[in-house]
Formats: sequence, structure tokens, C-alpha cells
Amino acid sequence: MPIDVRATRKLSGIKGVSGLAEISSARDVPRRLYDLETKPSRAAPRRIAESFLKQVASRLGLSPDLSQVRFDKVKKTLFGCHVLFQQRHAGKPISGAWLRIDIDPDGRVFNAQNDLIPERLLKQGDREARARGRLDRHARDAGQDRSRETREGARGRHGRHQSRANLDH
Repeated sequence: MPIDVRATRKLSGIKGVSGLAEISSARDVPRRLYDLETKPSRAAPRRIAESFLKQVASRLGLSPDLSQVRFDKVKKTLFGCHVLFQQRHAGKPISGAWLRIDIDPDGRVFNAQNDLIPERLLKQGDREARARGRLDRHARDAGQDRSRETREGARGRHGRHQSRANLDH
């Protein structure tokens, strides 16, 4: 899958966080945050990651309450750990929509890989799906009417199939 990076920007305006962001051209949000400098922490990796995520949620197109993502697991690595989150929508996990936050042994976030779908795109997709659903319903309703006419045509007006036996009477 080709990388869809539009530009690299310097992170600014996030208290206690500095670094760089590769912006996705398709989603217009950071796809990767790297060269991050954050303060060390003795908290559990999940708590560090959630705290960081709350700080950058708006930049990633997420709501600040993090209701769209669910913690998955902490995976130990040679360089610290990865904390993984999966995005959910309408109570269901979204396939391929993951966020990985990398934390060094001192409790500093140094990298984040973002494959989440921004909330605005999910809402736009919902609107389009509802519109498609209305069109599908109209098409289905029209098709049911047509299929009833077809069935009546094959059966005749009285609901019996026209066969040779019926034609002889």
C-alpha cells in the first residue's frame, strides 16, 4: 500500500510535546508522529499512552474523550513498548483502524503510528450511507411493486398460474 504523505510539519501548541508529523494526504491528519520529545513518566504504559492520546486527539481527528478508540494491549519491545488501540464505530471495531504509541523504557513517548479514520470522515460516511439506504429502500420498494406486477401477470388476475389445463375451460 503506497504511503500517502502530503507534508511533514513541526508539532506546536501541545503542552509538553514536541516533534514532527507526517500528514496523510487522504485524511488530512498526522499519519505518523515522530522524533517526539515528552517528559519521562513512571506511570504504566497504558496510562502514559492514554494521557498522550488525550493531548493529541484533536490533531488526529478524534474526540477528546477517546470514546472512539479501545485499548488493545501493551507489547514489550527492545526499545520499550508499543501500546495499541483499535478504533470503533457504532460499537464495532473498524478493520485496519489502529493507533500504536511507542514508549521508551524511561516512560517517554517517542513515536506514534496512526491508521485511524478521523471522526469527521466517519460522520460523512454515515450521512452517505443513510442517503444510500434511502435510495436503496426506494429502489427496493419500486422493485417489489414491479415484482408483484410480474407475479400477477404470470398467475393471471385470480392468482392461479395460466396453464393448458386452465386454458381448456
